[in-house]
Amino acid sequence: MPSLSDMVILLLAIPLLGSVLCLSIPNSKPKLISIAATLVSFAALGMTLYVASLSATGNEAVKWDWFSIGTYAIEIHFEFTHLTLPMILLVAAITFLVHLYSIGFVERNKSSSRYFATLGLFTFSMLGLALSGNLFQLFIFWELVGLCSYLLIGYYRHKPEAAHAATKSFILNKIGDVGFLIALMLLWSVGSGFEIARLESSALTGEFKTLLSLAILLAVFTKSAQFPFHTWLPEAMEGPTPVSALIHSATMVAAGIFLMARLHFLFTPITLQLTVVVGSITALIGGLNALRENDLKRILAWSTISQLGLMTMVAGNEGFNASFVHLLAHGIFKAGLFLSVGFILLNRDEMVGEEKPVGKPVILIGAILFLCFSLMGIPLTTGFLSKEIMLGALTSSISIALFFIINMLTIFYTVRLMFLMQVFRWPIEQMSVSTSTVSAKYPPIVFAESPVSGTLRNGERLAPPQSPEAETLRRQGLGATLRRPNLIMSIPVVALAIGCLWIFFSWSPLSASWANQKWMLADAPVVLTIASVIWILVGTAAAFSITHKGKISAIGNWIPAFDFDRVLQSSFVKPILVLAQASQKSDTLILDRGIRSLTYLTFSISLLAAWFDKMVVDGLARAVGWCAKLIGNLIRQLVTGKIQGYVVWTVLALIALLLLAKK
Repeated sequence: MPSLSDMVILLLAIPLLGSVLCLSIPNSKPKLISIAATLVSFAALGMTLYVASLSATGNEAVKWDWFSIGTYAIEIHFEFTHLTLPMILLVAAITFLVHLYSIGFVERNKSSSRYFATLGLFTFSMLGLALSGNLFQLFIFWELVGLCSYLLIGYYRHKPEAAHAATKSFILNKIGDVGFLIALMLLWSVGSGFEIARLESSALTGEFKTLLSLAILLAVFTKSAQFPFHTWLPEAMEGPTPVSALIHSATMVAAGIFLMARLHFLFTPITLQLTVVVGSITALIGGLNALRENDLKRILAWSTISQLGLMTMVAGNEGFNASFVHLLAHGIFKAGLFLSVGFILLNRDEMVGEEKPVGKPVILIGAILFLCFSLMGIPLTTGFLSKEIMLGALTSSISIALFFIINMLTIFYTVRLMFLMQVFRWPIEQMSVSTSTVSAKYPPIVFAESPVSGTLRNGERLAPPQSPEAETLRRQGLGATLRRPNLIMSIPVVALAIGCLWIFFSWSPLSASWANQKWMLADAPVVLTIASVIWILVGTAAAFSITHKGKISAIGNWIPAFDFDRVLQSSFVKPILVLAQASQKSDTLILDRGIRSLTYLTFSISLLAAWFDKMVVDGLARAVGWCAKLIGNLIRQLVTGKIQGYVVWTVLALIALLLLAKK
């Protein structure tokens, strides 16, 4: 029987080799690339299930010697715990479903090899991150995940918006990486090592833990799009929709919450309070912006920010495991919703020109509906149970009140999302919208309104709408959605909807007993559970009532959304630009002119020195040489070797002496 260490190597090697395989296949064979990548992803899923079965008996680890610095040795370390096993199962399952979905999504794409190769590298990076048992190794995979996100967000290289979004996400995440590096340096400075298990049992002081956890929090806040670093996530929607499903569910943003759960023992009361505050602000910002957003993918992006903020707030109440449970549930239903939106947008071109409504696939509509119900936290879904688990972990009355408010926002923007996705047969004719009003000029995926100009990104402006709802439908092109569903693309959506059934968390639809036992969590008080159910039902009824009356835009107008990008522009970006312009002017007027003046002075001095050297120093040297030569010539005249010459000079010398003697 193969050992666990061999299986771990094979598990990580499969997606990495699949990535190389996709690059080796020519782009002229997109079908072959997509099928090969999907088969490799399926093999990775099977290997993940097998590895999980091998290590399901308890906490296990595999290690290899890596390198040493002095007397300290660093090992390659993979751990299998109650956190890492569910995480790799989630990653492997969703990446396989995204690969399967992508067969239909990018079948006409000329760069499918680059797309699937990056997906394979993404899978490898996230599996390695989830299994890493030391922080140094985890940081390497952390960086690889960020690199893959940058490549996938900027996948559409011909779009300036995609390049801007990719660059923004990369730069903001680099800020968090600095925090991670500081944490590594702090650990190295005290000789504690990077092993997570060793850190948990080490005797670190409270002040050091606070400093260390603050550095870790910086990395968590940027990776999981927490306030004030959340602005990169909505713009990341410029990437392909399957990429959004990955980033928002099983990878990238999930890494921050996962890291908090892994390092929960480092958090002190100070950092826990900071976590609660930041998580609460993020959850409210995300929920309010989701109410005002009109683009389908950006609604889901703001929803992800809100749900991540909710998890962060619960983690700040020391409910790390509860947040992790909701992370698993959220990964399933959010991936399904993104894939559903991608299916709608991809089929929009086929709907253009239809003069009459078309039938909607009942199974797919039911799947989307159940995914939305799970996001809302309606009973019989994993979303309800995971939220009840988080509610049971809250100890502060303020946090409980915020939890209910955020959940109500979730219900309202999710009902609005269902309206925009047309999962029900809403009275479209009352809004004066038909599919014939949709222009074929607008390509799929890139539909979104510029926040500055109010025009579409391809430069075209839509005709004046007859109502806010009509403009939303016109912009989205969703007069009749989900026409002729693609079977390959429908399977992942239906599978993820099935994964939202409560049965995966508990036998009881109102009590997550199995999950509570698995993660050592307490059941929520019965009073809170009853209040939660009533709150959800009342909120759902109110949201549906307002939506059915065609006043969905009023939901967003009730509570003004917090446009943090504008605040960021006015508070940080513009002052920095002003400072940069002032620095440029000072550099031009002062530094450049000063340097030029100094250069001219130096050049003038060098010319004067050259003239002095040539005329004075060299002149003196030449004069000394001329005198020496003259004296030498005179002396040479005295030494001729002729006796008569010596007699003449002797006589002259005697005469001179006699003359001197007379004086």
